[in-house]
Amino acid sequence: VLADLPFAEEMSIEASGRVSDYGGETGTVAAYNIGGVYAPVSDLRIRVGYARSVRAPTLTNLYQAEAQTFLNGLIDPCSQSNINNNPNRRANCAAAGVPTTEVVNGQTVPWTNVPGSGISGVNAGNSNLTEERGTSFTAGFVATPDFIDGLTVSIDYYSIEIDDVINTLTAQTIINQCYDSASGINNPYCAAISRRADGTFSGQSNRQVGGTTVSFPVLGPSFRQGPFNFARLDTSGVDADVTYRTTLPGEVTAEFRTIVSYLIKRDEYRDIVLPDYRTQLKGAFGDPVWSGQFSSTFEFAGFDLDYDLRYVGRQAIAPWEEQHAVDGRPATNPDRFPQKYYPDAWIHDIRVGYTFENDLRVYAGVDNLLDNLPPLDLLGTEGGSTWDNVGRFFYAGVSYKF
Repeated sequence: VLADLPFAEEMSIEASGRVSDYGGETGTVAAYNIGGVYAPVSDLRIRVGYARSVRAPTLTNLYQAEAQTFLNGLIDPCSQSNINNNPNRRANCAAAGVPTTEVVNGQTVPWTNVPGSGISGVNAGNSNLTEERGTSFTAGFVATPDFIDGLTVSIDYYSIEIDDVINTLTAQTIINQCYDSASGINNPYCAAISRRADGTFSGQSNRQVGGTTVSFPVLGPSFRQGPFNFARLDTSGVDADVTYRTTLPGEVTAEFRTIVSYLIKRDEYRDIVLPDYRTQLKGAFGDPVWSGQFSSTFEFAGFDLDYDLRYVGRQAIAPWEEQHAVDGRPATNPDRFPQKYYPDAWIHDIRVGYTFENDLRVYAGVDNLLDNLPPLDLLGTEGGSTWDNVGRFFYAGVSYKF
């Protein structure tokens, strides 16, 4: 639009769009984005963008054939031993007709459902799925100040909302979501579950009662495990990236880079009947409020030395709502753990290498230099875990370019 003018070194606008017809419940959908760049001077660029995106359900999401599966180690949320783990369970289990007591050996005892083996269900697609719809807004700047040669600073704000999210849920999650719902049992998760009149699951073949295992016939699948459109995701945050390149005395080339991320919010809205019921992910395990990385590289006379530092802020041990209030709702299980957070993690890596004139390169390094191990109950194999189960790791290698 403008270029090479006073206070308008550059001003540009770009836009694109796409229309697609997926048929089925998705039908015809449109995606587009529009963005602009304004550079008042050569060393400052301001950028902004808005986009609408779609993701249609895949053929597997829609039409995956039924296949028998089993849920081992069922934790029935309606068992009296589990029913108080969520404030909504007691009412929802009662609405579903699950008993609270039973008579065993002439005595009335709390009703529990502990199978002696796995319960059967099916994995299957969901032909009623529709597309996911996402909207995103970004704004930020890139500065390369002339008075500090080699310095680049960028800071960006982002806000992303995704509606009608498609996600494959496990059987245990579907069962929990059914009875933990604040809106009652009229939800798509309960629609994927089948119980007998006595409270046991249709695909359950036995149950431990009074110290013995009682067997009974399987009537059908206990659950339909597969994808759902479940409400929306909402996240926003700020990312900062600072890079500095310079030459040190002795013809040493150095580069330093720092990346910092701050999570403003990350929420799930999974209740179909109460669309504004918010589940906070910010600060929970896998979604720290602060995270960052620092890296430095030095190159001189064929040698190179790299140092990396990864930082991940504290993360809640339990799901956030269990030990924290959200939107005026009290914590659902404030005493579940004696402490609320896994500690901050600082993980150091270092590597040194040498490249010969014939492009032969040798290198060696140490990852997790200080042997930072998973804290408390973590094993390092959890999804989204900051830590691994390897600990300090030494390596060396040789590479050659032909």
